[in-house]
Amino acid sequence: MRSDMDGLYAWYVGNGDSCASLGITDEFQRADAHMAEAIESLPGKSIVGVIRQAWLNSAALNSSYVYGRVLVQFRRDRETGVARGVADA
Repeated sequence: MRSDMDGLYAWYVGNGDSCASLGITDEFQRADAHMAEAIESLPGKSIVGVIRQAWLNSAALNSSYVYGRVLVQFRRDRETGVARGVADA
């Protein structure tokens, strides 16, 4: 059984000016797949995204998350399309 202490994975894709897609899941592989799909489907060349750790903030009055370190960064560059890089730990 999972608990809130196990942590979640928050993913985000945007073009620098606005968010195009985001979500939270309890599986890293699912966050990875959603991130890659969102990047592939967006037009333009300057699409970026991240996957980071997240936890439900049980002390908050309204549902919210506490975000941890960046685990993975995705970036679409002009020459190669989608590139995936692991963030520094």
